[in-house]
Amino acid sequence: LNLEVSVKKEYPKVDPVLQRQLSGIGNNINQIARQVNSSEIKAGDSLQIISYLSSIDENLKQIRQSWSVQK
Repeated sequence: LNLEVSVKKEYPKVDPVLQRQLSGIGNNINQIARQVNSSEIKAGDSLQIISYLSSIDENLKQIRQSWSVQK
């Protein structure tokens, strides 16, 4: 049949602490998206959302930095 057989991709093991941190960040992003999609955004809300996203970005940078140091 000349079909290519796909091989299951193996993903590297992830440190459980890192996985929990990333999961928490993902949950925060989902909560922000839910709030944005559920109502009209007011100017004050926009500033708060930007603040939350900035905080999430900073957390991701810290996680990335600590993870790259461990490797």
